[in-house]
Amino acid sequence: MILEKQLTWAEIDLNAYAHNIKELRRVTRPGARLMAVVKANGYGHGAVEVARTALQNGAESLGVARLHEAVELREAGLEAPILIFGYSSPDSAETLINYDLTQTVYSPATAEELSDQAARKGKIKIHIKVDSGMGRLGLLLDELAGGISDDRSTANTIDDIAAINGLANLETEGIFTHFATADSADKSYANKQLDRFTDFLNRLNRAGLSPPVRHAANSGAVIDMAHQIKYFPSSFEGVDILLVVVPPVDSDISAQFQFPDGKPCDPAVNDFLAGIPSTINIVVKSHMT
Repeated sequence: MILEKQLTWAEIDLNAYAHNIKELRRVTRPGARLMAVVKANGYGHGAVEVARTALQNGAESLGVARLHEAVELREAGLEAPILIFGYSSPDSAETLINYDLTQTVYSPATAEELSDQAARKGKIKIHIKVDSGMGRLGLLLDELAGGISDDRSTANTIDDIAAINGLANLETEGIFTHFATADSADKSYANKQLDRFTDFLNRLNRAGLSPPVRHAANSGAVIDMAHQIKYFPSSFEGVDILLVVVPPVDSDISAQFQFPDGKPCDPAVNDFLAGIPSTINIVVKSHMT
């Protein structure tokens, strides 16, 4: 017997998603701009649908991981700023310009190639990513030594940013980092990253380099570190996983949101999550033959 219909599907509640956007907008400071991260097909929720819902309910920009994800949103008619977090090859320059996309850069060599490819086509808007301790992507910052970075090593990173900033066909719109453990109850490492990033921004300012947009707050930081990052001027709050909430397996929501090593998330995060609705319901139909 061949079944004509799928037996399992996901039902997405866009009203719940809209509510979550509004709640995150409510807890962020008025001067910050909210970026909805909709990579990986909107975390399985449908990138175009959730992006449109996010923009209608308080988000002002979108974040994706790859170029093709950004192009999909543009071709669906979405006009908000879109930041690509991941790598795009220099031969993508024309696509970035034609679709008015913002590219993350974290290598002077790649930035120079992008600028060369953009010649005679226009300018590419960029955000520079610095690695303050996530260990993923970014110009590497230095270990703190009593709250002060090593001058010589930091100067090398500042030189890299100055070189990128001086490229003729790139427009440096922003700079950002990413917290590794902002949703952990122990904020010591996140605070160390914040100190490192803040120290570096101050050094950039003294060097005459001040990208207009600075951002660092992922979902956990939006909820539980807002008082520490509120002084970033022209900042984005880049929320992601808190927008899309899978229902917990039981009534104790803290049991659903744990790290792989079994350590619980920050209670403040769990308290916040307990007040927002699930966005996805998994439906399973059983047929007996």
